[in-house]
Amino acid sequence: MIVTCLTCGVEVIKKSKANLTQKYCSRNCYLVVWRQENREKLKGYSNDYLHAHQQSHTESNKSWRQRNPRKATVQTLTARAIKNGKITRQSCEKCGALAHAHHPDYSKHYSFIKWLCPIHHKQEHMELNHV
Repeated sequence: MIVTCLTCGVEVIKKSKANLTQKYCSRNCYLVVWRQENREKLKGYSNDYLHAHQQSHTESNKSWRQRNPRKATVQTLTARAIKNGKITRQSCEKCGALAHAHHPDYSKHYSFIKWLCPIHHKQEHMELNHV
């Protein structure tokens, strides 16, 4: 029997009767709907977590900034430049998705920034660490 996914509209062949009750082609499609239906519940979980771990998160950020003063300064300068309109946030250079600012050389501040999505940003750091 052919079933159409309620989230993405893909037609999927369901072989057993147990699968006939499924309305989605994958777990990811199901989770999209579940997150929309349970948005308030998820906000509550998120807020509870933030309140429970706020101090440790603040301490962690503070210690990272002390260990990496140059990186922290450049990140702050970049964030301010974006906020003030001196720099325009761009899309990922590799795939076009929403991007983060990547600084290959922190001595150049925000004059040389690569715009990479989280996935390509992580790959870039992995490549830099293996070289």
